[in-house]
Amino acid sequence: MRSSLWDLPVRPVLRFHLRDGGTVEHIGAGPIVGAAVWIGRVPPDAVRLTISPTNRPGPFDFRVERVRRRWWPALLAAGLRGNPKSTRSAVLTRLIGWRPESDNNLAWAIGATPLSLAASWRRRRERAPDLAAIDCPRFDWTTAPRVTIVVRGDGADAAAIARTCASLQAQLFTGWRAVLTGTAYRASDPRIATAAAADIGAITSLVGTINAGDVLPPTALAFLVEQAQRHPRARVFYGDVLSSDSGRLRLLPGWSPRLQANLPYLRAPVFLRTESLSAADRAVLATLGALPPALASSLSANDVLPLRRVMLVSAVEPQAPRPLTVAALPRRASASIIIPTKDHPALLARAVASVRARTAGAVEIVVVDNASVTPEARRQLDGLRATPDITVVDYPGAFNFSAICNKATAIARGEVLVFLNDDTEVLTDDWLDRLCAHATDPTIGAVGARLTYPDGRLQHVGVLLGMGGSAGHFGAPAPGDDAGWMSRNLVVHEVSAVTGACLAVARHKFEAVGGFDAEHLPIELSDIDLCLKLNGRGFQTIVDPAVHILHEESASRGGATLRRLAVHGTERAVFLERWRHALRDDPFFHPGLSLYSWREALG
Repeated sequence: MRSSLWDLPVRPVLRFHLRDGGTVEHIGAGPIVGAAVWIGRVPPDAVRLTISPTNRPGPFDFRVERVRRRWWPALLAAGLRGNPKSTRSAVLTRLIGWRPESDNNLAWAIGATPLSLAASWRRRRERAPDLAAIDCPRFDWTTAPRVTIVVRGDGADAAAIARTCASLQAQLFTGWRAVLTGTAYRASDPRIATAAAADIGAITSLVGTINAGDVLPPTALAFLVEQAQRHPRARVFYGDVLSSDSGRLRLLPGWSPRLQANLPYLRAPVFLRTESLSAADRAVLATLGALPPALASSLSANDVLPLRRVMLVSAVEPQAPRPLTVAALPRRASASIIIPTKDHPALLARAVASVRARTAGAVEIVVVDNASVTPEARRQLDGLRATPDITVVDYPGAFNFSAICNKATAIARGEVLVFLNDDTEVLTDDWLDRLCAHATDPTIGAVGARLTYPDGRLQHVGVLLGMGGSAGHFGAPAPGDDAGWMSRNLVVHEVSAVTGACLAVARHKFEAVGGFDAEHLPIELSDIDLCLKLNGRGFQTIVDPAVHILHEESASRGGATLRRLAVHGTERAVFLERWRHALRDDPFFHPGLSLYSWREALG
């Protein structure tokens, strides 16, 4: 599948229409280098295939180049090379007649390419521009915004500068000028001048800074001006980077202001509209090649456009991340800790004890009992009822996580609601101060924490939409101190959703979106649904990795090592129908990365 080189890459959605009127959907990887490949099993009762190639308004172009049959043994062989565990699960579930589960395991087996194979992955997908057909310009390039490229030449040799100049001269878009700083190099092209960084002269409508030796792909500036004209409100544009030495692709997430503030990730190639720049901003851009901090702090999501394509080939590898600095945050609101439970006295005792031990000052704890029956649990609950700082609420009937939590909020008195599973243990002393400080921020909705398994492996630092076809915990199960993709695990940052195992939210925001959906999502996905409802109201969901919680995951209601997809299938169907548009392209991920890998891999 190929899209126009002037379109922002979007994950295509393949919908197979079945004979009985049902559908099966698959979210593919975006065509970030010109084309995309989807490999998977076509449902045996499929009668028609439709593809949604974009989710953006305006003109677009898309082609299906080739359809080729891959036999089951060949798919298994590919899976065994990449993900043997999922491949074995695909075979096992197929043998016992679990076709949907087999297909899902097969997607995990073959749906990701390691970053070490980026070169071959790119060769299979890259293509030359076809300006007479699919890549016909959408705008008149002769009247498009002009671009100034500041080339930092400090310490660079003539060969490196010449390499950069040659890439500029090879651009399909010719309306550019370049300013070389920190060097006496003289180019023969009149569009390339030499000046001091503090005196780069008049700049054009768009400006960006690169290092001598960097190479712009021939389509880079054409793609930039196409997007600048298509998105007139955008003030900042940034792209991805290919390392010329290692062949590694540096694919960046969408605009994440807290990540940028805590661990700046926007470096060259960053392009800005000149009307956005003060004199001080120009100096920062010209000398450091980075997004000026003062400008970054004023940007909204509509001001920043991630280009989602390789805009630079660089010999400079990404710098090491800045070490984690944990700022103390004052608790600015009262809080209620809500803990659902049933027949797990040992787990509940540990959770309550950890809350008390790790929390300074008084705090309200609301325990919601879902009809515990064991004598040990009953005795424990009777004892808790007599404890002044604990309220025990009875919830009889079938387990309904959403209804249980909603009932507790009606009784809880805190300004901040903190939902905590009974199979957790708080491991951070200032955990509640941090959660409350974030939750009472007027821009923030749901707040999550770093969760680890009892053996120390990472379980959760945010939820990735679309993962595995719905949503998942990207980055797990890595070592507990793993820095994660883009080193995000080191700092507070935005995510699309967080798990309900530890979720904080201001009461008035929770009530404004109707709380958890007890009718349609009683157990599965209600936490993610809540986050997405809050996001829809303009709040941001964040995760604070400095808040560390141990979580045994599903110990409260039994594990799910081998579970049918039909279990909670109705809830998944509701969730997918409600949030199909969001699952397609998580704004804090990248469309070129796989949704079927726990770690960063190509799709």
